[in-house]
Amino acid sequence: MNGHLAAMDGWAPRTEMPRNEPNQADYYSGHYQMYSLNIQAMCDPDLIFLYMSVAGPGKINDIRAFSRLKGLREWFDLLPDTFFASADNAYPLSRKILIPFSGSSSGIECN
Repeated sequence: MNGHLAAMDGWAPRTEMPRNEPNQADYYSGHYQMYSLNIQAMCDPDLIFLYMSVAGPGKINDIRAFSRLKGLREWFDLLPDTFFASADNAYPLSRKILIPFSGSSSGIECN
């Protein structure tokens, strides 16, 4: 696809329960049933990492993690309109981030 720069997703690497954190429960991912971190990463079509960041504890989901990454969001804002990244439907749809269709077609009339 012309203009496709990268694919973006989150990753939850397993960690041990943090010992010196005031709120250890923030690191527990109920979705994955383990202690983890939320890592946001982006790679180009050649699988070269362009971006990676520890965005928060494992409890937060990808959209909350993405909202914390001011530098990455600013980078997207500065991209020319002819370029975009792809991501799953945990991310916000925009002209710069394309996600798969995740809605219902029940309201669409078929021909």
